[in-house]
Amino acid sequence: MDGVKLLVEAEAAGLRMRTQGDCLVVVGPRRLADLADELLAHKSDVLSALAVACSFCGAVDVPLVQTYWTGFREALCESCRLEVVTVFNRDGWPSMSLDESTFLVDRP
Repeated sequence: MDGVKLLVEAEAAGLRMRTQGDCLVVVGPRRLADLADELLAHKSDVLSALAVACSFCGAVDVPLVQTYWTGFREALCESCRLEVVTVFNRDGWPSMSLDESTFLVDRP
């Protein structure tokens, strides 16, 4: 399956994907573990597609802005950049903890 199509399907199902070094991180409900496994099976295609997708919402085929607060490792679409900056300005940088509803698909 094409990496972009798989990303779109996973996002529509409720998964959020991002890269962390050479790892593919998938966050979402455990009930979507089969879809996460499919993402891992196509890891190279998915990582290539993520390189041109918004790191926050997964939108593809939109202009992206590199984010200095992540050391330019991630890129956001304009609407997500504005949302993240608004939250940052209001609350400080939000922390994210891994709980039972999130899982790491791949490890180095």
